[in-house]
Amino acid sequence: IPSPAFTDIICGKTKDVFSHPGNKRFRSIIGDHALSFQGTKSRREKSKISSQIFDELMKQGARFIRREPFGWSQVGKIEAVQKVTHALR
Repeated sequence: IPSPAFTDIICGKTKDVFSHPGNKRFRSIIGDHALSFQGTKSRREKSKISSQIFDELMKQGARFIRREPFGWSQVGKIEAVQKVTHALR
């Protein structure tokens, strides 16, 4: 991946990551689902919500990416769903 697209969600904690358009949209979508996630007791249901959000983002053309020494790489589905789950807490 030569550079992040506007729809990409960058994994990281720097100021650039926070202000990236894809990460802003990610936080907005997370906010839309946070109450239903937090109101659910079942781990299975929480997992389902996280996976649905991931699928929704993928349909919109998002990729979860991370900076590597040689450029950018896409993270796997498990790591991406974990990022969604962590953001919902």
